[in-house]
Amino acid sequence: MFEKMEVNHETYGYVQPFPFSLLRFVPLPALLVSKIHAVFIDPPLLGRRHKVPYFNLLIMPTRDQTILIAYLVIINVVSSGIGYDSAQPNAWWVNDRDQELLTSFSNRMGVLSFANLPLLILYAGRKNFLYWLTGFTQSTLMLLHRWTAYFCTIQTCLHSAAWIQIYVSINRHDIEAQLSYWIWVIIATLAMSFLLPASAIPFREKLYELFLAVHITLGILAVVGSCLHIVYRFQHQWGYEVWMYICFGVWGFDRLVRMLRMARNGLLWANINIIDDDYLQIDIIDAVGKGLAYLYFPASSWRPWESHPFSILRSRVNFISTGRETSPVNAESRVGLSFLVRSFSGTTKLLRSHSRLPVFVEAGYLPHHNLEKFETLVCIA
Repeated sequence: MFEKMEVNHETYGYVQPFPFSLLRFVPLPALLVSKIHAVFIDPPLLGRRHKVPYFNLLIMPTRDQTILIAYLVIINVVSSGIGYDSAQPNAWWVNDRDQELLTSFSNRMGVLSFANLPLLILYAGRKNFLYWLTGFTQSTLMLLHRWTAYFCTIQTCLHSAAWIQIYVSINRHDIEAQLSYWIWVIIATLAMSFLLPASAIPFREKLYELFLAVHITLGILAVVGSCLHIVYRFQHQWGYEVWMYICFGVWGFDRLVRMLRMARNGLLWANINIIDDDYLQIDIIDAVGKGLAYLYFPASSWRPWESHPFSILRSRVNFISTGRETSPVNAESRVGLSFLVRSFSGTTKLLRSHSRLPVFVEAGYLPHHNLEKFETLVCIA
């Protein structure tokens, strides 16, 4: 019976939302596609704004994103509640069907949380094949990242709470709580629980650098704690740790691609020219890339590992060798990347006090839209 239940747990852990993305390959008339986007896909679910948060806490999803959220809710709830069997007498719970089913439920929650963890990391990755596979935008994948995190945390908490209830009922909690596997699952559960409030929009906006450090630290604790929990508890007996290996693989691949993209351009110099009180222009000679780029300024702070995303303005720069003010007069056109940056607090504010800084460029993210074929562009600011 135990083996049968484990097969059920793993089966429900594989159900994912990607099949919906295949609908974009269905051949439909362009006018019909446009109307579908205008009515069912692009508008926000409620109200008239999507990008601006409500109460600085909630970003209203678009209607197609709402469908994805509903799908995630359904598959996680349904996968949590079906496929349970009972067999009495039972080797673990003699004549105690309730404890038997509670054990199965707890194990199901653990497996589902493990199945969600690799997806949680994948959705947040920069070099993400899901952009190509699904056609989802970055905002959609980040939405999936957040909602997968909600389910993963809830499932982890239910897994831990159920086992606490089981061991308290048989007077073994004090004994189990001293063991390494128990300590590590508590660490993982607390790390996931603290991640949610530590990722709130006000915290991200006001203290982004601190948010990033806390996010990465708690994320590592959650994954490592989960892995050690399994190793100490089962010693590789049931293969639960494979989910954690997938997590490490996804995270490692993303970091490897980041380093390769940085190595492609090498260490360059950023020429910073102030435009006005709000904006500055960053020109990086000899840098190559399209779409979105992440810039590392190792000399600007004591946190050289931090990167900052900027959209590429153009791929040829008007290099001005001297002066702090931007001027197109007598400028030398060179191959490179230009960025138009609005100054806020933090790193963008510090950049205003420098005219030249060493920089690593990690470029080539998100689609690059070629606008040369359009005769007229309408810009709304």
